[in-house]
Amino acid sequence: SGDAQFSSDNGNIRLSGISCTGKLTAESDNGDIGAKDVSASEAIFGSALGNIRPEALDVAVSARLSTELGDIRGSLCGAVSDYSVSASTELGNCNLTNSEGGGKTLTVTTDLGDIEISFLG
Repeated sequence: SGDAQFSSDNGNIRLSGISCTGKLTAESDNGDIGAKDVSASEAIFGSALGNIRPEALDVAVSARLSTELGDIRGSLCGAVSDYSVSASTELGNCNLTNSEGGGKTLTVTTDLGDIEISFLG
């Protein structure tokens, strides 16, 4: 219910089975962020040095997944057509194509790392 925030300076964050009606934020300076069976209106996962691993992430409005040095791999509920997608990596591979028109927003960025997101719709 409401908003929820999790943060770590040096360490991983693992979220599981959380349902949040507002904004869910998980931020780590140095560590991975994992989320399994998590739902929120908005999800913001960010790490400076670490991987982002959403599994069956379910958002009503938007998801923002970002890391400076690390991979972003995982899955989101729904079809890719449900999302307006903005994805970029400066050095790495990305399996997403930028698109508009979906009712939800997905933003995925990494400076140095791969992006591999699948959709469970």
